[in-house]
Amino acid sequence: MHVHGVAVTGESRAVLAQFRLVVADGRELFREGLSALCTAEPGMQVVGQADDGPKTLSLIRRERPEVVLIDAELPEVGAVRTAHQEPMAPRLVMLTPHDDAQLMERAMSVRPHACLSKDSTRAELFETVRAIVSNGDRMFISFSRGVAEQLRFPAKSPLTAREKEILQLVSSGFRNAQVASSLCVTEGTVKRHLSNIYVKLDVGSRMEAVHTGVKLRLITGIH
Repeated sequence: MHVHGVAVTGESRAVLAQFRLVVADGRELFREGLSALCTAEPGMQVVGQADDGPKTLSLIRRERPEVVLIDAELPEVGAVRTAHQEPMAPRLVMLTPHDDAQLMERAMSVRPHACLSKDSTRAELFETVRAIVSNGDRMFISFSRGVAEQLRFPAKSPLTAREKEILQLVSSGFRNAQVASSLCVTEGTVKRHLSNIYVKLDVGSRMEAVHTGVKLRLITGIH
């Protein structure tokens, strides 16, 4: 293994990796699998798991981890931004499930120390974790050229077609369960989309999202 071009032997590896982690992901199977992977890595200790932003922030304050691995689609992920203001703030590693420019922008809004695809290898993940622990002034980002082009030349609308569809239903007074039923998706999916919408529109509530959506002409109006 190499970190910043320096070979890391099995002996020195254990010395480099003496830190605690929190794993935050809305999907239990992935969260537990990643936690098990980290626990098996020499010197790494998982001190907590969370399935939304506020719970992650609470864990950060209680456990004081050195590193937090966060799903970019985590519900209310914006709450984790407060972690930067905490004493002994942890290094944040944002994990994205696929190459999507808007999702990458959302991930970057949390001001992480690294953004990695969930398709990254085990070696890439742990090299990045060790690198940000040893050098917190650098940001490590891994995404495709296609995403890079979209970030340089963003689409006119900040919301995806599905997000606008959900916001339109919310403007009609639909609750999450009703939106999910109308679109034949799970309520958890609706919550994740709403969280995305809040971050992209820089709002903190459903009503603010609707008013901003109308103002930007992303939806037709409040019904």
